[in-house]
Amino acid sequence: MGYFLDEKPALDEYLARCAEVPGVAVQDVYDEAVAGIYRLKNGNNGNETPLWNRWYQSIKAGNPDWSIYDSDAYLGDLWACWTYYSRRYLRAIREPSSLPEAGGVVADIGPVGMVADLGCGVGCTTAGLRELFPSAEVVGTNIAGTKQMDICLAMARTYGFAMASDMGQHADVVFASEYFEHFPRPVDHLVEVLDTLTPHALLVANTFTNQAIGHFDSYRVDGKELAGIAVSRRFNDALRTRGYRQVATKLWNHRPAYWKRYSY
Repeated sequence: MGYFLDEKPALDEYLARCAEVPGVAVQDVYDEAVAGIYRLKNGNNGNETPLWNRWYQSIKAGNPDWSIYDSDAYLGDLWACWTYYSRRYLRAIREPSSLPEAGGVVADIGPVGMVADLGCGVGCTTAGLRELFPSAEVVGTNIAGTKQMDICLAMARTYGFAMASDMGQHADVVFASEYFEHFPRPVDHLVEVLDTLTPHALLVANTFTNQAIGHFDSYRVDGKELAGIAVSRRFNDALRTRGYRQVATKLWNHRPAYWKRYSY
């Protein structure tokens, strides 16, 4: 169907793109990408990497180190997450077997005008969504003034999507892979997303139960500090309260979760 979904991700091509961004140390990107892929394949939590230690030491000290999002090593971690997680999700939802009675999740969603890729990393998922929804406008969001945004802007020019540093005003479909875990109040942010974008469908992959670079050990929900599955339950409750229902798919481990809005 297209390069980002069907071709093998090329790390050397990605590194060349990183090298075009002023100030990026490509070796640091490479080292973290390789370490990240190894970590994900072997199912460990990644505390052997300097970036992982740097993040969780800052969490323990009560002062989250937000500068990780503009670090060269984080560009490598984003590549690993794309190749191991979100690329698989995009390929899975287009398959008819993902929702057999509708011909697949993408087929069930149907024609849409606007797709938002929240926290789009380095733009690979956004390019993949452009392939999945060729008739839609596709917008990725990222942090303004960062190296990852610079990469995304170059990707957007090449592959025909748009970039923004805020959510905008509406999207028919929201894709959010490993996104809400990066907010200390994820349920509050979900409500903001729903109220602002009013999407008809959401494709969400959360891992509140796992540690990863940029994730928190616990989250603030309704004035309480919660962790793990308790956060996931509150997250899902917020979706249901606003008229969304999770569609039972054949996706492995129900990832990404497919939510449709049936009422307000």
